[in-house]
Amino acid sequence: MHERKSKGSKKKVCEDDDEYQPSMDDNLLSSSSEDDNDDLEEVTRMAPGRRSKNVTPSTSVPEMRILVASNQPPQCTRSELPYPEPSSIAQPDQLESPQTIGSSVGSVPSARRNVRGATRGKGTERLVRQLGHAISVPIPSSSGAPEGEHATSLANEIGKEIRTSAPVRNCGWDNIDAGIREAIITRVRTKSDKAKVSRSKLPYNHISGSRSFAAAMLLIERLVNKTIEQSQPEVTSPMNEFEISIEVLGRRPGYLKGYGIHLRGSSSTRLKAQLQVGFYANTCPQAEFIVRSEVQRALSGNAGLGAGLVRMHFHDCFVRGCDGSVLIDSTSSNTAEKDSPINNPSLRGFEVIDNAKTRLEAACSGVVSCADILAFAARDSVAWTGGFRYQVPAGRRDGRVSLSSDTFTNLPGPSLGVSQLTQSFANKGLTQDEMVTLSGAHTLGRSHCTSFSNRLYSFNSTVSQDPTLDPTYAAFLKRQCPQGSNDTSLVVPMDPGSPTRFDASYYNNIIANRGLFTSDQSLGSDSGTSSQVRANAFNGGLWKSKFSQAMVKMGKIGVLTGSDGEIRKNCRVIN
Repeated sequence: MHERKSKGSKKKVCEDDDEYQPSMDDNLLSSSSEDDNDDLEEVTRMAPGRRSKNVTPSTSVPEMRILVASNQPPQCTRSELPYPEPSSIAQPDQLESPQTIGSSVGSVPSARRNVRGATRGKGTERLVRQLGHAISVPIPSSSGAPEGEHATSLANEIGKEIRTSAPVRNCGWDNIDAGIREAIITRVRTKSDKAKVSRSKLPYNHISGSRSFAAAMLLIERLVNKTIEQSQPEVTSPMNEFEISIEVLGRRPGYLKGYGIHLRGSSSTRLKAQLQVGFYANTCPQAEFIVRSEVQRALSGNAGLGAGLVRMHFHDCFVRGCDGSVLIDSTSSNTAEKDSPINNPSLRGFEVIDNAKTRLEAACSGVVSCADILAFAARDSVAWTGGFRYQVPAGRRDGRVSLSSDTFTNLPGPSLGVSQLTQSFANKGLTQDEMVTLSGAHTLGRSHCTSFSNRLYSFNSTVSQDPTLDPTYAAFLKRQCPQGSNDTSLVVPMDPGSPTRFDASYYNNIIANRGLFTSDQSLGSDSGTSSQVRANAFNGGLWKSKFSQAMVKMGKIGVLTGSDGEIRKNCRVIN
């Protein structure tokens, strides 16, 4: 028996008294009593959906009671073990399942380790007070595990009690009987093996930090929903992706949650920070509206131009950075990027940029750069075709150099494999996941037959047709691109089902072996990227959100800011 004083009163806790019943407020998952020094707390695993008092546990959701002596008793010794001597310990095959066991454990914390004090459990108590009722945590009999947004709170509460009271903590693992240790190890290994098998079947990476997987997926869903909400046309001042992150995930000084971004970084980070959302708010407030209206007018007449503008922005950023150099015309002494065989005749939509620039020069001459116009136009094309409307940080200045030769060493080709693609994107500061995400832009637009005809007629010295290509799809492509044709204008849609809709069908096509380019199909066959392909196909909304983030990051590659570069008056000609 231990005696402890609490607020002037004396309580006796009898660990071996079967008839002792502590008072409790069963309207809490963790006691919400204002007396933080109470000797006992009772943590009850509540039945799913039950919030009222006098809860009767379901047969499928057993009640677990843990009595906790919360003050500092003497350190236990071998003669005072709070569990039976080895001769009376049940053997492993006699142990009850942890799913059905109901126990009352009175024990004492060890003095050998520093333990955080009375603040433990305060978060749960605050949450209960805010809600005004018990925290309901469903525990389905099928899984035997807590589920829902408060599952982590229950797990933390149970963990606190175990760390405070469990005999293993008090007296050391080595003092536990060998039979008990072996039973625990066997259970953990069995559960781990089952979890490993289950995770191998998931179409996504099972990584969520300290949060439970269910809690992490709930946060992702909230981020996606908030992004969709902010992308609606009626939202006049939409939040950018960083503001959405702060609202959903919360603030942390000097750090942006969900992005792994430290806000106080290196000099290169500060340079990129010169790009900012609303950069033209004072100097040309109608800038983004003018670009958007020109994009909408162009795509209303030819929806395929959306793909052209997105691709143009990508090709601009990968060659000399996002400086608008892809827009410059060739001269008698120089072949510019746009006339490289890689870009001509595939790039299109230059007239949309020209029209926007003409209107902007009339409204605010010499203010808005061509590089920013292209970044805005790519964003507006994504939004118009069905993607999320995201905020574009602006402040880029225009480059003065455009060389056709630069395209050959910087732009990834359609025949590259995953390792080559990964390296190409890494050279620009983009990850493999961002490479897979941005490749989804191939859900829009078309391709000339010359970019993939080798997969149909001259794959290698052994077979003429790529064996990874779906036979039905190959037959369709051969009808569109006949062998021996000299017509360089022949094109096929990148995504035959929805060539003008920004959706995740690109990834479904890869899974079905209907990726048009070798570079596309390789994403589905490589062990490092196939899980991302399946995840994007499974959750199109999440992919669209990731695509928006990747486009913002790509739009910061090699930018010119401050006094570097220039603001072209005509996007086709340097000043």
